Amino acid sequence: MPKQVKAHTFRHTFATQLLKNGTNIRNVQELLGHSYLKTTELYTHVIGSRFSHTTSPIDR
Repeated sequence: MPKQVKAHTFRHTFATQLLKNGTNIRNVQELLGHSYLKTTELYTHVIGSRFSHTTSPIDR
């Protein structure tokens, strides 16, 4: 059964990719309209050493 993709999935992917590509977290915070940095920091949970050498298929 296919998994449903909703707007939040795209938002999360967008924010994660920005952070993985080195965008300042404050800029991501502003783009997403978050009042608190802690909210934006939730998107950093997938960024770590296991993803450091991962390239997006779009970038290939």
